[in-house]
Amino acid sequence: MDVKYKYFQRVVPVAYLNRPERGQTRPVFFHCIELQSASISSFLIKPLPRPELMARELMGNALARLTGLRTPDPVVALMGETMANEVNDMFRKMNRFPNMIAGHCPGCRQFRAGQESMLMDIPMRDAKSALTLYIFDMLSGNSDRVIRNPNCTVDSTGLIVYDFEQCFSLDEREMFDPLRPAWLVSNHGLGRTHMFHSKLVGLPDVETEVKRILGKLSTRTLRTIESELPDAWRPEASRIIGHVKMIRDHADDFIKDIVESLK
Repeated sequence: MDVKYKYFQRVVPVAYLNRPERGQTRPVFFHCIELQSASISSFLIKPLPRPELMARELMGNALARLTGLRTPDPVVALMGETMANEVNDMFRKMNRFPNMIAGHCPGCRQFRAGQESMLMDIPMRDAKSALTLYIFDMLSGNSDRVIRNPNCTVDSTGLIVYDFEQCFSLDEREMFDPLRPAWLVSNHGLGRTHMFHSKLVGLPDVETEVKRILGKLSTRTLRTIESELPDAWRPEASRIIGHVKMIRDHADDFIKDIVESLK
């Protein structure tokens, strides 16, 4: 393949593996050909219903990786019509919802989930990763990181973060609401509901970590990430870049709000 992708490799699903019982978006495991290497590996494909959600899934994953968080390798899957129809026919015979769609779908490399019971020990074992995740979720307006639905797991190396379609979901009106702007996350009630919040209260060097993360998210880097997405997803990616830029433009207020939320 001539095009070299830095952030989102292209894969083609060639064989259905299974669909997990868990997962509100009904993701599906496939064997896929990785177009750059021609190797075959297992990937989790998420046939989300709207381009906006697809963009958020991959932009969220890529931005989380920029902050230093570990995530499953994000990919763009090129789902053929024949494969999508075959899988949907199989789902119908199994009395399961036929949600597979042809075209571009977000996905990630299959990973081995660890013990969720160990998640709440992460702030003690790896406070840096727990704090980074908290700041990332506040920056992205992600309310989908709660104890009952953590969307992260633990392996022998540490924290792995996944599921990003709820990131950057504030609309333009909410982002620029003068009474509840996006850079003042305390106004949106995200901090105290976050799964790690109570474990991070009183942690030192919060301001330093927020500044480090904001420094990683340059507009130039984000535009490069955007350029690797399918055309239909780019308007939402551009809106996400605007969201991040707005927070950088109000960095002092954002930093102060994050620090205050953990006192």
